[in-house]
Amino acid sequence: NREAYMSRENEAWMSAGDKTETPFMRRLLDSQLSKELTETLTLDNLYEERLGYRLFGEAFVTNKYGANVAQTGRTTDYYQADEQWWQAAKENGWCISDPAFDTSAQIRAIGIAVRIDDEDNRFLGVLKAILNLEDVVAYLQEEEAAVRYETARFELITRDGKVIHSTKTKWRFGDNDDELLAHLPKDANSCHLTVAGDAPGTTGHLLALAVSRGCHGRTSSGWTLAVECDLHEVFAPVAQLRTRILTTSLVVAVLAALVGVLVSTIITRRLAKLAAATVEIAQGNLDAHIDVTSKDETGVLAGAFREMLSRLKEVREKAEQSEQALRNAKDYTDNIIRSEEHTSELQSH
Repeated sequence: NREAYMSRENEAWMSAGDKTETPFMRRLLDSQLSKELTETLTLDNLYEERLGYRLFGEAFVTNKYGANVAQTGRTTDYYQADEQWWQAAKENGWCISDPAFDTSAQIRAIGIAVRIDDEDNRFLGVLKAILNLEDVVAYLQEEEAAVRYETARFELITRDGKVIHSTKTKWRFGDNDDELLAHLPKDANSCHLTVAGDAPGTTGHLLALAVSRGCHGRTSSGWTLAVECDLHEVFAPVAQLRTRILTTSLVVAVLAALVGVLVSTIITRRLAKLAAATVEIAQGNLDAHIDVTSKDETGVLAGAFREMLSRLKEVREKAEQSEQALRNAKDYTDNIIRSEEHTSELQSH
């Protein structure tokens, strides 16, 4: 009676104390397959020396009826066919259980169960290994150290919102983080960004969510990794760039104003000199000096004034010469008239 046998052995197994090892347990632990499993997991010592923790807590194999046939350490029970993970592994070929504290291995872990078939694809049993979550946590801690934001906070939760790892002090392993779960859209299947405020009037924080999508056609575990940063730190480079732009714009505006005032002053002085020279010219002083020698528009204008003065001087000199010629002609005519008048007077006498 196979069912009765397994039920009897399972009750005896579970009724034994945690530190009690029955002869039946010892026979399983001393089996050849158990020794091969143990030798395989001794490689874990290499990881333990390097990382400081066991990579795998334990491993065990059941037969096709769900009874243990080999194991690296004592499990909590003998009969596994009534476990959901065993049934899922038999049906689907594999199963990854949700994170939990494994009482037999005394570690926070996830169970990885794999269906075992023979050469003809006939079901033989299930192999289950307990993977220490410290490996996942250590990876996250390395990622946390690489992030340049001081306010960055990491959190890994299951599909039900149970905390696997969190840098927030208020959350512990196994707690329900309904707040984070509420920010996750129901249809999110990869990544999602959202901005949430802690309270009215606060700056809030940026929340990046990455949802597990499965691998090689396998169903997703539904885990969600959340990275949270305060908005003021995330947008600090933008604020710095804005400050630099405003400062640069202000400096440029001040320099432009100074240059404008300087140019305006220079042009005003040159125009004042031209205006003064124009007044002197208007008063008849064609020898007025125009002290503007720049090469800009005012210089061109001053050159035109100087050219005009030069031509005015030429015209005045010609006018003076004509006037002198007229005076000479008048004097000559007057002399002739006087000479003729004197001659007429002499003849009359």
